Amino acid sequence: MLRVAIVENVTNIVDNIVVANSLDDWGQPGTFAIDVTDGPPCAPGWIYDPATGLFTDPSA
Repeated sequence: MLRVAIVENVTNIVDNIVVANSLDDWGQPGTFAIDVTDGPPCAPGWIYDPATGLFTDPSA
């Protein structure tokens, strides 16, 4: 099982963290999935940077 971050396409904001069998299980329109099973740390509301592959806590 994978720990998967569901990220909104336009804003790169993490919408949810789910457990899935594969990344292909998540084909929701307007989102993309990132395997975060072994890191990096993230949570709903955090911002994903596709250039670095890291997430930022906006409240930090």
